[in-house]
Amino acid sequence: METSETHILDQTDRIMSEGIIVTDVTTLPLFGEMYTSPHYVISIHRQGSLDADYDSHRNTVNEHSLTIIYPNHTVLGHSTSSDFLVTLIIVSSEMFSSMSNHITLRDRFAIEQHPNIPLTDNQYTDIMNIVDAMRSISRTNTPNRLEMQRNLLYTLVEMANTFRMDNNGIQRSDATRSLSKRFYEAMAKHCPPHRDVAFYADAFCLSPKYFSHRILEETGHSAGHWLHKYVIAQAKMLMRHQADASLQQIAHQLGFPEQSSFSRFFKRETGIAPDTWRRQQ
Repeated sequence: METSETHILDQTDRIMSEGIIVTDVTTLPLFGEMYTSPHYVISIHRQGSLDADYDSHRNTVNEHSLTIIYPNHTVLGHSTSSDFLVTLIIVSSEMFSSMSNHITLRDRFAIEQHPNIPLTDNQYTDIMNIVDAMRSISRTNTPNRLEMQRNLLYTLVEMANTFRMDNNGIQRSDATRSLSKRFYEAMAKHCPPHRDVAFYADAFCLSPKYFSHRILEETGHSAGHWLHKYVIAQAKMLMRHQADASLQQIAHQLGFPEQSSFSRFFKRETGIAPDTWRRQQ
């Protein structure tokens, strides 16, 4: 069990040095305060329950479920049961960047909307078998330890996505034809500086109205919503990891002509000014 006074998710130096960490925890980093992690985290809920807000949406998570949290999303913990126990797979921001072409672009929209995946007993057993293998490898000194863990992580993510589709009755052919998946790939390539829906609609030879309708139909949110979320995630990442950069420099990297326009955009989307958010981090 995690016994350190500093929660494992706050041990950035250790996470960065090890790349991938598999560990058990019985508590969250903070209760009653918003927490934003720069890491990619998979949480397997083994027993007990959790009551928390994820990106301001209330969620209750019960045992035998899996939660995937992408970097720079906000969690506000309210309470856990006395028997709360989860296994965390924490991937450092550097490691995640090197893996993102494989694990980021597949069905990210659906997972970011609904990060928790309830599992059947058999699915839970299959997931835990992979987790136990990753844990065993982490204890070895083999030179290709990280490569072995990465391969298992890819397998786990693919299984989790398969279970999510199976449990929700989603056909594989529907997923592979997803316009939202291709939209995210285009957004990762062009945004920023391109933050307008018309740019992406034109890339797919669709009218902005029809393009937005398709994205809304597939994901439950408009194309503009996802563009704004992507820019905010990039802004938080830059402000966190480029501590010496001014807000003007950050704004320029994000394609904003002036710091003031970036600050207005950030506050409109998050409810807090970027300099205030930065100080809180």
